[in-house]
Amino acid sequence: MTFLNNNLLFVSNIGYGMYTTPTFDFLGKVESLSNAMIFPINVEEELTDIEEVTSGDGVSCFISHESTKIGGENYISFYKNCDLYQGIGTYIKLPEEISMLPKNQGIEALAISNNGNIVAIEEFGLDKIYHRMWIWNIRNQDYALKTLLYQTDYYVGVSSATFLQDNSLLIVERKTINSLNKLDKTDYQITVNQILSSELYESSGYIVTKQEIIALKNDGKNIASLSENIEAITIKSDLAKVDIFLLSDDQSLNRTVFLQFEFTFDNCGINLNGTKTSIIHDEI
Repeated sequence: MTFLNNNLLFVSNIGYGMYTTPTFDFLGKVESLSNAMIFPINVEEELTDIEEVTSGDGVSCFISHESTKIGGENYISFYKNCDLYQGIGTYIKLPEEISMLPKNQGIEALAISNNGNIVAIEEFGLDKIYHRMWIWNIRNQDYALKTLLYQTDYYVGVSSATFLQDNSLLIVERKTINSLNKLDKTDYQITVNQILSSELYESSGYIVTKQEIIALKNDGKNIASLSENIEAITIKSDLAKVDIFLLSDDQSLNRTVFLQFEFTFDNCGINLNGTKTSIIHDEI
């Protein structure tokens, strides 16, 4: 999920995309989505396991493709002007340690910053706690590949990521009923964590330090149901505030949940200012 000017772009893992125009009320809450267009993404059939779409400049798009077969490769494809319907994707050559990640343990989250830094994150590739992160620059071929570890609680996965305008990174963690099947319902949680840019680019540590900024847990007041699986995150921001948007898949209750959180900026970073929620049903 990503903003392109005033439009939103959604992608599915079976190779379809949707452009739509959000309408905001006077408080900045998304009231509705209109002018929806659903289309097949122009991509080779074996690359249809699409995990993430991201845009660093609001014009061009990068898509991550996770391998769906043993011995298959992971790819990132680039679409100029973000024309996923008729445009032809250019496949970006990846370091071998990324391209040859195992089946269904490939690139789960992908983000690109406005200065061309790419972060790719795999899910459960090492074990059930550590998830490898790779950072490189798409515009600078001499930029050395950097590998970091992102640590979660046991069997908590990583599903999506996006950059803030200060080049810090937001990452979605998930521990859901659907993905873990026999989990006790009290274990459900969705969290969004921030990693400062200094931690990504300047720290000498191998395991990155994170700060939790959003938590959806089974406390009886949860705004999403116990089996929502949040798959995507994106932001819309100005100098004073940032809105963070989360999107689920439709595995639960045959619907897609769209959540919106407003944060304000101060000298210490971002602070949660309010929660604005919307439900997007499959009919849209």
